[in-house]
Amino acid sequence: DVLSWASGELSPKDIKKQGFYKLDALVDILEFSSLPDELVLMGDGFEADISIYLALRSILVEKRDPWQVWNHIRKLESFKLTIKQNFTFLQRLNKLASVAKKKDHIKMTIYIRCNSQAMLENIQKTSIEPEFFEAQKQFVNFYIA
Repeated sequence: DVLSWASGELSPKDIKKQGFYKLDALVDILEFSSLPDELVLMGDGFEADISIYLALRSILVEKRDPWQVWNHIRKLESFKLTIKQNFTFLQRLNKLASVAKKKDHIKMTIYIRCNSQAMLENIQKTSIEPEFFEAQKQFVNFYIA
């Protein structure tokens, strides 16, 4: 149960699922905060932060079906879980989506830090799958620090 988000669901071998852990932590915060009207998410361009934040934006702002979003990101290496883990987490995303649907508007601002101009340019020119993430990339504020 070390590192478990749901008793017995994850084990220490799952620590390599860093993208999942970040998304799971954000879902926890959003569940406990009753989903605020405004969110500011800050991350970096090294790992799965862009995909995580665009997944949340797809569900919370664009009101996209959580299954459709999860079906795409769960294929990424940092999100691969067992069938049972997938099912359990999808239930949590559905619960969050149902709360979001009751809100008229959720404002989400996303900042992604790059450590160089080259990194920024590379991230901006690299397309993000699925296509509906790429369409939302315009809402990501990239900066160098």
